Amino acid sequence: MIQEVAPVEQLADPGVVKALEDALELARAGELGAVAIAMVHRDYGMQAGFCWGAAPSALLFGSIDRLRHKLHQDLDG
Repeated sequence: MIQEVAPVEQLADPGVVKALEDALELARAGELGAVAIAMVHRDYGMQAGFCWGAAPSALLFGSIDRLRHKLHQDLDG
């Protein structure tokens, strides 16, 4: 007897993949001078990574603050 198989759950979130691919495209084109990334794993573990690059450090901190503001706006929507 053949049993039905439950659908496979997609592990990759398409929005996460797109955001990273968009950033990678900018980096490869030489458009990024620095980067910081905040990550939340599927088990809710957290991780962060950064590269100061060639940009002044104050600009990276400013970009992080702007990101926090945009996240708050989206949540408060």
